[in-house]
Amino acid sequence: MDGFYRWSMRHGSRILFALAAVLLLCGLMQAVMTLLQSGSDYLVSGRDDRALMRWLLIGTAVFGTFSSAVWPLFGALVIDRLDRRQQRDPD
Repeated sequence: MDGFYRWSMRHGSRILFALAAVLLLCGLMQAVMTLLQSGSDYLVSGRDDRALMRWLLIGTAVFGTFSSAVWPLFGALVIDRLDRRQQRDPD
């Protein structure tokens, strides 16, 4: 567990960036799919995209869950940085 903690503290900014990018992508795809399902078939005509919409909703829900962990992860990163600064400069 300590190795995972150190790894996540070392790569915290990359984790947050990747999470934000995936959330943005899922949100945009869900918006397009909602537009398609609302009767606007000028984007993609003749396809049944209900299964794709279900996967997008599931993906959005999963990443919505991850997004609730962003602030605790951010807090952990701040605390880790403060601990490192205090170890270097104990004054």
